[in-house]
Amino acid sequence: MKRAGLTLVEVLIAVALTGLLLALLSQVLVPGFQVWKQTQFTSEVEQNGLLAEKRLVEALLATTQDSVGAYESGDFHALSCLAHEGTLDDPGYEELQGETFWQSMTVFKLDRSEERLTNIRWVQPPLPSSEVFALSAGDLAGICSSGRKGRLVARRVRGLRRLTAPEDKFETLELELSGRSAQGSVTVTRTVTVQPRIQDLNS
Repeated sequence: MKRAGLTLVEVLIAVALTGLLLALLSQVLVPGFQVWKQTQFTSEVEQNGLLAEKRLVEALLATTQDSVGAYESGDFHALSCLAHEGTLDDPGYEELQGETFWQSMTVFKLDRSEERLTNIRWVQPPLPSSEVFALSAGDLAGICSSGRKGRLVARRVRGLRRLTAPEDKFETLELELSGRSAQGSVTVTRTVTVQPRIQDLNS
């Protein structure tokens, strides 16, 4: 009577064939998985860029171009503009003449070492004001180095630059985002152009 079962040789052959099959599958699946991971990471960086762009556009549409200021150093990049967001007690507009009451200054602060873009609501004299003014590079440098964290806008941001020429009627900004994953580095550059809606009649 024969005994049912596998011989040692048959087991070794089965193990060898299984290992060969797994090696072949890994040659196909591993590169595909790496491409998928890199695509997912690139999409994450792009989403951060879209979020940062959205917040910047919202702020610039609701301001006047004469109030836009910029600052750039090795550690920080910053952009500022007047904001008229008020409350029931402190309205953003005078109803009869339609004059704008500027309630605060919106400051976008980029800490390049942390790759964090934050939004700071800056309220100091002469605010609130009906006069238009811009923060100087020195003022923005002081705000950036003051340690104020602000509200997070986006991560993975490496650069925020104002490209507008003095004679332009549009604000053009350049955003640079980057990141490094196990599959490699990703760099994304976005350029956005906005025309502030509020015109300063005195300029």
